[in-house]
Order: sequence, then structure tokens, then C-alpha cells
Amino acid sequence: MRLPCKKLNPRFIGPFTITCQVNPVTPGEAEQPPPPLIMDEGSAYLVKDILDSQRRGGRLEYLVDWEGYGPEERSWVPRNDVLNPALLEEFHARHPDRPAPRGRGRPPRLLDETASVNLATCGSQWPAFPYVTGVELCKRTVRR
Repeated sequence: MRLPCKKLNPRFIGPFTITCQVNPVTPGEAEQPPPPLIMDEGSAYLVKDILDSQRRGGRLEYLVDWEGYGPEERSWVPRNDVLNPALLEEFHARHPDRPAPRGRGRPPRLLDETASVNLATCGSQWPAFPYVTGVELCKRTVRR
């Protein structure tokens, strides 16, 4: 093989045959992962554990550890693809601080008395937005 310079020549040409086993981690026959369950909608895999949750693009996803697969095969799966709701309930019971499914519709607005605005402070300090709380009303003033 001729290349324009010695630097670009290949250093090793292989593959080489393995003559002896140096340690037990030597590449060989690995365990085959379990086959998927064939269902009407397609194939399904067994879930060992749900590790985490996140929101991506407004959708809820779960980090799934698959039964019979290593940690390198963990993947983010949309909420609708997890077929067993008991797994989701168990995960959210263990991790109440992680993102969870939201209820349908707009969440109720919580009114807090500590968030009330004094009408005296509504003048030139708050021109950017109208402000409504349960106690007082502050209107935006437009100056020309």
C-alpha cells in the first residue's frame, strides 16, 4: 500500500488471530439478550426498573433499564410506550421530586395573599404587565 507520506501509512494490519486467553474479559461469546415478546401492536421488552424521568418537548419520558441487557442499553422511552402503569406508580412513589404526568386541562391558579400588590407601587415601577391577585388589582398605565 502506497500513500503520499509515511505518517498516513496504516500502523497495524489485522485482524489478528487470538492465540491464548490473558484474562477472563477476553472477547468471546457473550450472553444473548432475551428475545422480545411479540404482540399485536409490535414487539415488547421486559423492564427491570425505571431509573429517571424528564420532560422533553412537552412530553414525559422515562429512563428504562431493560431486563437481560446491560447498562449501556438503557434508553429514554416516551410515557405512552410503557405498558405497565404499576411501574410508573412505583417510580413516582419512590421519586416524588421527579417530573410526573400532569392532569388534563389548565392547572388551577393558586392565589397567595403574600403576592398581593399595593396600588401605590403600581405606578411607573410595574408598567410591563397587568397584575391580578386575589386581593388587589393593579392596571398597567400607558404613557404617551
